[in-house]
Amino acid sequence: MPLSSPGIGADDKTGNVVVYSKGLRIDYAQRAVEVDGKVCMRQGLLELFACIIRTREHESVVVVKPQPKRIHEALGLIGLTPGHPVRYDEANNSWIPPTGESLLISVRFVQDGKTREVPIGDWMREIDNPKPLGKLDWVFSGSFTTEAGTFTADADGTVIAVVDFPSALIALPFQKSADNELLWLEARTDAIPRLGTDVTLVIRPAAATIVIRMSADGVCLCDNRPANVDALTTCVDRFRKANPNAERINIRLEAEAGIEKARVEETAARLKKTQGGNATVNVVRIATPSKDDVDPKRPARDSDQP
Repeated sequence: MPLSSPGIGADDKTGNVVVYSKGLRIDYAQRAVEVDGKVCMRQGLLELFACIIRTREHESVVVVKPQPKRIHEALGLIGLTPGHPVRYDEANNSWIPPTGESLLISVRFVQDGKTREVPIGDWMREIDNPKPLGKLDWVFSGSFTTEAGTFTADADGTVIAVVDFPSALIALPFQKSADNELLWLEARTDAIPRLGTDVTLVIRPAAATIVIRMSADGVCLCDNRPANVDALTTCVDRFRKANPNAERINIRLEAEAGIEKARVEETAARLKKTQGGNATVNVVRIATPSKDDVDPKRPARDSDQP
């Protein structure tokens, strides 16, 4: 894939920004996907923040150039795994909110000769509330493919939804009705540049995940090497520096069967204490691998980034 022009206001000095398709770039160094578009609406009620051309421009702030399927693929290439859009659970007669890995989304544009980048929430507000939504966690809900092979976000144009769309590629992690009388957001007109302004949506993971393994004999492995708690802290700090755009660090502590619960809890507590408030520790119990399960030719994974 050829190197791209870095997009609106970007300054790629790494050589790691590549064109994935027209109007779509992947910045591997920053673990970001850049999506080109234009402002298509500045005033009115919203069902989406972004759509594709000739679909939902009358209820979206931005219209983007690439197809949602291509954006989906690009997000996968920076290590993100989709969840699912809002869906109905017939067994329990209830709706399940969108799920997926957390995303931060900003919009980059040029105004008065200066490049600006703000959270997309700054261009939206709750109805009759002048304050912007500001920075939000979005989820990579992923849309879905029909039995006929149609990627539904391509058909519906639902790139970034702010209400319940079962076809949404990206959504908020809670339910909001798409009924007209229940719409909750409107464009924040004063913050949005003129119609037709070129913009770039920058999509990044909100968190990065590192995996630490506790073997059945209580030995911790990080970066594929044995480590005590002090060494684990150094390992996590190194991981944090390698993921500068992640607002949060998730530590996945995988404890093999047979290790004492108290020992696992003590390790988790010490990791939480050393990492502070912007890191979470999730303990997952896993089976102890047998010798037959180990493939000596396959390298071990030391981290699992979303």
